[in-house]
Amino acid sequence: MKTMIPNSRWPMWLGIFLTLPAGWLIMTTILKYGMGYNFLSDWSEPVAARLGLVTYGLGFNLLVILAPMIAVIINVLSFTHYEYTFYRHFISMRFMVRKNWWNMAVAANGLLILGLVFIYLLGENGWRFMFLFE
Repeated sequence: MKTMIPNSRWPMWLGIFLTLPAGWLIMTTILKYGMGYNFLSDWSEPVAARLGLVTYGLGFNLLVILAPMIAVIINVLSFTHYEYTFYRHFISMRFMVRKNWWNMAVAANGLLILGLVFIYLLGENGWRFMFLFE
């Protein structure tokens, strides 16, 4: 049995499309609150309000968490390949990675976005998880 996505162009473009809004949101937030530059947020906040994207809604959570996760999964599946065969007394498995740098970059970008969101969640709500480390 084999598992592989043979065409690696559509996962790359879909991954870019899925990670672009979350990356834009993280970049504007870092520029606005971290460095004091408001020019990107002054332009993008009215556009997001007209589109109906409100912070902390279901669409916002899907955009920031689920979209990069889907992008990572489909891009990792596009450059990895594994085969397994069941025999009577053992299972034979073979795992290969194709050198497809653009898909690897999109997957790394999605992991970076998910890591930044996780670090933000720990920093913002870390006091709620303090009981885990006592």
